[in-house]
Amino acid sequence: MEETLKFEGSLRYWNDARGWGIIEAAPGMKTGGGIFLHVSNLADKDAKLTEGCRLTFETQPNTSVKHPLKAVNVVVVAHE
Repeated sequence: MEETLKFEGSLRYWNDARGWGIIEAAPGMKTGGGIFLHVSNLADKDAKLTEGCRLTFETQPNTSVKHPLKAVNVVVVAHE
């Protein structure tokens, strides 16, 4: 069984009406302009997101050139 890596970051931008945002990863993680987050990839579908909240997540390749990584299994750790 392959081990998945968990990363940490904070929500830099969130559009609640459209259900997506951008995560600013912790220092040292190369993300190519932020990590795309869609509401469907939250571990807790009832979690409330606000800009600045801290998150843990895994990543997968994304089809977007602007944001080549997307966050999956996203967990809200704390709100700012």
